[in-house]
Amino acid sequence: MPRRPISAYGLPAVPGERPQPPDGMTEPELKIWRELTDGLPIERFDAAFVILARVLCQHIRYARYFGEEAERLLEQGALEDPDRRKVLRAAMRSHGEQSEKLGVLFTRLRLTPQSRVRAEKALLHRTTVGSTPLWDDWNPDAERKKSS
Repeated sequence: MPRRPISAYGLPAVPGERPQPPDGMTEPELKIWRELTDGLPIERFDAAFVILARVLCQHIRYARYFGEEAERLLEQGALEDPDRRKVLRAAMRSHGEQSEKLGVLFTRLRLTPQSRVRAEKALLHRTTVGSTPLWDDWNPDAERKKSS
C-alpha cells in the first residue's frame, strides 16, 4: 500500500497558516473540528495530530448521537417497556464506549487540563524545588559540611 503524501492529511501548505480540516468530514464533524482547533497554536498541527483529531471529531459526533438517542428514549418512557429498555441500554452502552474513546484521544492529543503545562509553571517549579542535590538531602553530614 503506497504512502499518502503529508499534504493529504490537511496540513498547511504555507508554514504559519492554520491548516484546513481533512477531506471527507461531515458538516457536524467540521463544526467540531473548528471548535476543537480554533484555540490551539499552529505548531500543534503535525500529521499525527491531524489524523487523531479527525478521529476524535468522529467519536464526539457518535457520542452526541448516542447520548441524544438515550435522552429521547428516556423521555418516551423506555424504562417501563422491557423491549425499549433493551434499546435504551444499547444506546447508553454505545455512549459509554464512545466516551471512553474520547478520553483516550483527548489524552493522546494532550488536550486534557493535566497535560497542559505552561512554560512559566515549569520554570516556577524548577526554581522552587530545593537546591540540595538529591544524593545529599538525606545525609545529615552534608548540612554540617556546608556550614563549616
